[in-house]
Amino acid sequence: MWLYQGIFIRGFVGLETLIRGCSRNSSFYLKATTMALPLGIQNLVINGMTIMSTFMLGMLGERYLAGITMATTIFFMAELVVFGLCSGSAVLIAQYHGKGDKVSINRILGLCFGFSLLVSMLVALALMAFPIRVYGLTSNDPALIAIAAEFGRIAAFSLVLNALASTYIVAQRSMENPRLGMVVQGITLVCCVLLNWVLIFGNLGFEAMGVSGAALALLIARGVEFGLTFGYAFITKTFRLRFSALLRPGKLIFKDFLKYASPVVISESLWGIGVSMYAIIFGHMTNAVAAVAAFSITLNIERILGAICYGFGHACSVLLGKEIGAGQQQKALTVGVTMLTITAGLGIFMGLLALLLRNTVLLPWVFPLFGASDSTMAYGSIMLIIMAICLPFKVLNLCIIIGTLRSGGDIRAAVALDMGALFFVALPLSALAGLVLGTPVPLVFLLICMEEFTKTFLGIWRVRQRKWLINVTR
Repeated sequence: MWLYQGIFIRGFVGLETLIRGCSRNSSFYLKATTMALPLGIQNLVINGMTIMSTFMLGMLGERYLAGITMATTIFFMAELVVFGLCSGSAVLIAQYHGKGDKVSINRILGLCFGFSLLVSMLVALALMAFPIRVYGLTSNDPALIAIAAEFGRIAAFSLVLNALASTYIVAQRSMENPRLGMVVQGITLVCCVLLNWVLIFGNLGFEAMGVSGAALALLIARGVEFGLTFGYAFITKTFRLRFSALLRPGKLIFKDFLKYASPVVISESLWGIGVSMYAIIFGHMTNAVAAVAAFSITLNIERILGAICYGFGHACSVLLGKEIGAGQQQKALTVGVTMLTITAGLGIFMGLLALLLRNTVLLPWVFPLFGASDSTMAYGSIMLIIMAICLPFKVLNLCIIIGTLRSGGDIRAAVALDMGALFFVALPLSALAGLVLGTPVPLVFLLICMEEFTKTFLGIWRVRQRKWLINVTR
């Protein structure tokens, strides 16, 4: 207990110090908001595809809701590896963008395309060939495994399409073009929702396909996303793909890519495995269907409420990386401090909003839309309170780790924060409570949130040290 008291005191003192270092330039806030809003909308859209599939299948019954949650757990893990590759490359791309070196950006992009394609293809082949075996690792309930396997087998190739499109979209975002992702993935979401409505329930004269319809809708929507992304890539004049550079990255860029991307990939992969274990823990507890369903609904609500906050976190990584690449260390420090303060304020607001909506909207209206049982409602009622308290910490951590430390080149500290809080605090506590001691579901959820509380105060302490302002360009 004394250790956490010390961490909290250091964290709050550090936060007060950071606030004094915020920018006084009103034009900066306009620029940051202009970049953050499209990124926030994009984040909402990306999560919206999973949310809408979960919601529509949830209308078929709570077991389908739990099944699709287990199905998307594997997709989430694979996408996190690709996200790690994109995030690692984004550190380099943002700083080379500050220098105006487009050839080096092409070289980095080529490496990211290659590794993303390799990872997504391996996972897709495993899901198509051995879906039952793969999803047997996520639950011991045969009914949930069958639903998840049916979805995974059909939708597997969507991982490949999304990996390639996401790589290019993140590169454009790192070059201060967040609108591409917002527009492309907005169109993708509309396609996915319409196709889900048609194929799951059999509207417009089509046969009702249930889980298979949701999987097919995702696959087609990802095909649309891929076509729009690379249609733009080949006609835009602001940044042209150069195949000579894409296919020949060179030894120095390859070395830098491995140095800065590989720790992020390892971190995101291990973090994805760890976070996915939360759903697996609930999936092996007593009354697993209700536990997984409550966890899934609460998580989706959190993603919606935190979307704009996450936009400011990702905007921080672009703006800060550009200043470091241009050699403006003091400006970069001001950018980081300011964006952290904005994100913290927005997180607190969203947490209070979640508490306000809990009894007026979420419990009486949202949970019933997912076909929630009485047990799911009881679990969700307490989980929503915990989520509202945790939300400010969670969005601030994204800005600390991705927006500040990682984009500033302090990859090791970012990895240490992510891995330490997950594997040495939250995961062992929640696994012990849920699988060994039989602790009530909401308390297990509270222990999961210890990851965020720990990261926040240690992260602020690291930011105050200013060792993360590292120029990684050549």
